[in-house]
Amino acid sequence: MKSEGAKAPFFVFEQTSPRAMNPLATTTPSGESGEKTRPELLADLKASIQALLDGYFVEQDWFVVESRWSGDARKLTVNLDGDRGVTIEVCTGLNRAIGALLDEHPWESPVLLEVGSPGADTPFSMPRQYPQHIGRRLQVTTLLGETHEGTLLEADENGFGIETKAGTERFSYEQVRPSRVLLPF
Repeated sequence: MKSEGAKAPFFVFEQTSPRAMNPLATTTPSGESGEKTRPELLADLKASIQALLDGYFVEQDWFVVESRWSGDARKLTVNLDGDRGVTIEVCTGLNRAIGALLDEHPWESPVLLEVGSPGADTPFSMPRQYPQHIGRRLQVTTLLGETHEGTLLEADENGFGIETKAGTERFSYEQVRPSRVLLPF
C-alpha cells in the first residue's frame, strides 16, 4: 500500500448518518418523555464524539490531529496521523466507530463524516508529528518570520533540530509556526 518510511497518502472515508423518525424524543432520568433543544442535542453530540476521539487511540501509534465541524454542523472532518503514518484500516475503523455513535444519537440532521490523514503537504500541527519525518527535508518558519530549510535530524518533547547549509539549528516548538515537509518534486 505504501513504501517503507513514506507518509501515508491522503485517505478520506465519507459516511452520511441516517436519522431516527422522531430525533428530538428523549427520555429524562425519571422516565418522562422530554425534548432537547437543537443546541443541546448538538452540544451533546459533539461532546460524545470528542470523548470517543479522546479515548480511541490511547497508548497506540495513531492520534487525532484535528476534528472540525462545519458551521452548519452537517459535516465532521477528522484528520489522523501516526508515529509511522496512517493506514486505510485505521481510518476505516475510526469512521465506523464515529458512524455507529452518529447512528445512535438523536441528532435530527444527516452528518457527512470524513476521516482521513492530513496528507504529506499539510503543515504539522503538533510535536508528535515530527519524529516520523526524521531524515526528510523541512521548511521551518519562526514566529519572527525567518524561514529555514534543512533535513530533520532529531525531535523530542522539547523541540527539534535540522541540518541546514549554515549548520545544525535547534528550535523549540513554541518558537516556530507549523513546519512542513518539502516534497522532492
